[in-house]
This record gives sequence, structure tokens and C-alpha cells, in this order.
Amino acid sequence: MTRRSPQAWQQLIDAQETSYMTIAQFCHAHNINQPTFYLQRKKR
Repeated sequence: MTRRSPQAWQQLIDAQETSYMTIAQFCHAHNINQPTFYLQRKKR
């Protein structure tokens, strides 16, 4: 399990928003658990 800093999560969220990938595709490509991504996005 990779621990990411709040800054790292914000960078990932920003990268997903500017990518042409769905959240599912982005999470798969970056080896991120989808529910975790949604949780971290909600915190921001």
C-alpha cells in the first residue's frame, strides 16, 4: 500500500481532472483504489 501526502493526492486529483480518462481508467492506470480516490477527492 502506497501512502500519499495530501499534496500528492491533490496533484493526482488535478491530473485526473485534466486528463481525458474516466476516474475508473485513471485509477487503473495509476494503481489507485477507486473508493480511496473518491474519498480523497471529497476531502479536498
